Amino acid sequence: MEYPVFSRNFQVDYFEKSEGLWQVTSHLRDHVHDILVRLEISAPEMIIQDAEVKFIRYPLEGCLKFVDHMKKIIGANLFENFHVKLADIFLGREGCPNAMNLVGIAAPALMFFYFPNQMNRGKIRPDELWQLMSTKLRGNCIAH
Repeated sequence: MEYPVFSRNFQVDYFEKSEGLWQVTSHLRDHVHDILVRLEISAPEMIIQDAEVKFIRYPLEGCLKFVDHMKKIIGANLFENFHVKLADIFLGREGCPNAMNLVGIAAPALMFFYFPNQMNRGKIRPDELWQLMSTKLRGNCIAH
C-alpha cells in the first residue's frame, strides 16, 4: 500500500448567524500548519463584513505578521473581481498563500450554496435564481 509523503486537510463550514449574515470558517491542517480563517459575509450582497485568521501551528514567526493584514479583505464583494483582490492582498512579502487558499475555497462557495438554498426555502423563485446565474454568477458552476 502506498502512503502519502505529505497530506493537507481542508474543512469548510457555513453558519447562518442571522438573517442576511453568514459565518464561513475554513481550516487547514497538515504536519506544518494549523490555520483557521473566519469570515462574516452579508447576503445577498456577498460582501465580507469581518475577517480573521488564527495561526495555531505555523512554520515561521513571520506568519503571525499576517494576522492584522487579513483585515484588508473586509469590504470585498464576492461578485466583483474577488480572486484578483485576493491575490493583491494575500500574495507578496506581507501575504499568506495558505490563508488566501482558505478564503478562496470558502467565500465564493457561499454564493453557490446561498442562492439555491434561498430558492429551496421559497425566498426566491427559480426564475430569479436563473437570472442570477445568467448575470452575477455567469460562467460559474453551481454544483458545489
